[in-house]
Amino acid sequence: MFNNSCNALEKLICPIDSTFLPLHSQIASVILSKGIKTKLIYDTRNIEPRFLGVLSVSADDIVDDLFAKIIKSDNLDAVAKIFRGLGCEISGLGCQRIHGHVSESHHAKSLIVTSTYRR
Repeated sequence: MFNNSCNALEKLICPIDSTFLPLHSQIASVILSKGIKTKLIYDTRNIEPRFLGVLSVSADDIVDDLFAKIIKSDNLDAVAKIFRGLGCEISGLGCQRIHGHVSESHHAKSLIVTSTYRR
């Protein structure tokens, strides 16, 4: 699901044929950080943190690549990757990195909430 959403956004950022205009960079960055990325963070709360190592690194790489395409660059440097993960209140892009920020308490809370709905 995450890869499909990212591929669809990439096609909107960099359209293959000239009949479509590329998506504006502000719109693309909001869709990425507040839509696609938020859904991924929500989904990772339901996965045990020790299984998220490879997934979190690859998801962050995909999001970095999409942000690079949004700003029409080949890749993001180390400073830009840090800036992407900072919150908006401290002048970052507000697109939290998953790797290294997986919370065991969020996972535990999700287990409690979902177990109450099982029958």
